[in-house]
Amino acid sequence: MRRPPPAPGRCVSGLLAVVLASAVAALGAAPPAAAHGTLAMSTPAAGSTVTEPLAAVELYFTERVADNAYFAVTAPGGGRVDHGWTHGSPAPLDEPVREYVLVDGKFEPREYATGFPAVVTLAHLPAVGQYTVSYLSVASDGEPVRGTMSFRYAGRVTTAPQGWRPPTTRPDPSLVAAAERHATSGHGSPQSPVGSAAPAASPASPGVAAPGTAPEGEEGSGWPGWLGVAAAAAVAAGVAGVVGWRRRTAAGVGRPMSVPRWPWTRRRPAGRVARASA
Repeated sequence: MRRPPPAPGRCVSGLLAVVLASAVAALGAAPPAAAHGTLAMSTPAAGSTVTEPLAAVELYFTERVADNAYFAVTAPGGGRVDHGWTHGSPAPLDEPVREYVLVDGKFEPREYATGFPAVVTLAHLPAVGQYTVSYLSVASDGEPVRGTMSFRYAGRVTTAPQGWRPPTTRPDPSLVAAAERHATSGHGSPQSPVGSAAPAASPASPGVAAPGTAPEGEEGSGWPGWLGVAAAAAVAAGVAGVVGWRRRTAAGVGRPMSVPRWPWTRRRPAGRVARASA
């Protein structure tokens, strides 16, 4: 006695499980993006509201920024209000930061508990609203460190020092070159500060992309994780559709097909046929 063939729905359900398991394993096995010298915290904190006048903004990185690092602070009206920057004294971070370092072809996690501040001086606070700090530097391994952080100011307006003019400086060409090499090499992804909003373009450097903004359509990883998730979801949806179709087809096998009877095809009673022939 032959065994009945397995139900189509079971076969396709098994295939669906294999596809989903493979997709999850592939996504889970993806190596973490390498990040070095990232922004760990700031004073004021990103996204916070400040009610008292500020003299400077302190950005704490996991390593000392380059001496030619670029910093710019834009006011709500779009003008720059930064007045130079200096290295600050290292200080403990509020929370340790984990970064991944490539060692012998493998990513190894390392935790950093000390922050190295860059103190960006503010010339004045001309308006109430959002202030954005943009930065661009190069880490010790040659990778660019770039991003933005923003805070809201709700205190009294302050005036600029006598004779002060908004700066027009641009990032050092070597920093821009490092960022471009990183963008086209496919190593990692653009860095952004913790708790910050999407990078905003800096109006102070026409023709130069903002330090925290990658060129449109450019992805450092080459194959973003969300694309893999979308592909897995599409395959799962397709297999699920096949499962439903096969189940409906299997359920309909063996049922007699009902043929519609049209008015002119109905049989006449036997008595009427006999009288007509007589």
